[in-house]
Parts: sequence; C-alpha cells; structure tokens
Amino acid sequence: PFIREAYRQWIDLEAIRSLDRLLNASLNNHVANRASKQQGRSLIQTACATYKDPKLTEVQNWIYDGKLFGHQALMYGIVCAFLGVSEDQAAISFLFSSLRTMVAAGVRLGAVGTLEGQRMQFQLQLRIPEVVERHRERTSDSAANVFPLVDVMQSSHDQLFARMFYS
Repeated sequence: PFIREAYRQWIDLEAIRSLDRLLNASLNNHVANRASKQQGRSLIQTACATYKDPKLTEVQNWIYDGKLFGHQALMYGIVCAFLGVSEDQAAISFLFSSLRTMVAAGVRLGAVGTLEGQRMQFQLQLRIPEVVERHRERTSDSAANVFPLVDVMQSSHDQLFARMFYS
C-alpha cells in the first residue's frame, strides 16, 4: 500500500511525510528500518543525479533536512510516478525486485542452490500480479507484518560475527 499511496500523492510532500512517519513506525526492527532508509535515500539520490528534476530535488532536500526518513517503498513509488511507470507496474516491479533479493539472499546463505533459486523465483514471480490485484484496495492504515519471526531474527544481524548483508 505504501508504494501505491506514494505514487498517487508524490507531489504532496506533506502527505508523503505522513506516509513516511507511518512506515517508519511500522518498521520496528531497526535493521529493516535502517536498510529501508538507506535504500530509499540512495534511490532518490540516483534519480536526482540522473534527471535533475526540481520536484525530486525537493524530496531529496526534505530528507537532508530531516523532514522525511526517505523509506524505500515511498521513494520507489515517487520515482515510478515521476517516470510515468503505471501504478500497477510500479507495484509489480517492486515485488519482483523484493522476490529476487530474497532468493539471492537464500542462495548466498547456502539455503538453496543456484538452480533451485532460479526455479523458485520463476514459480513465485508468476503469482506477483495476483498478489498485486488481491491487495489493490489495501491502504497504509491496514498494513501489517504477518511474519514477526523474521523481525526477531533479523534484529540480531548487527551482533553477528560476520555480516553477509549490509544495506
């Protein structure tokens, strides 16, 4: 829901600020929260450097000034809206990218082999449009984490002797 709402409201930075605060409060796992902010800031920085657009620069300045956290999902929605990518394609491409990242992490951890990872990704990516359609009307107010064990496990990432993933 955050990508869609950011996509629809990207011109209204006060609305984006409200979404950003809600998303920040929703990401109570400090590792995921930090990664989301770093990836979002990198995305908007790259978009600003590439397109030199005053509205994108304003978004980036709000981040620099501490008015926005700059979470990834919101920055993705903003950049897709700016580029004229359809709202559905923005949601589909974000989910595909997330799926690809999760499968790649499984391969890097040795939990699945390369070919098995490719097979998993192929099978799961076919369901992405269905997931987008099923959650089309969901709003940020109804966003929830349905797998809190991941948050618990991921939150210990900073204490590991060797970190394989750092965003």
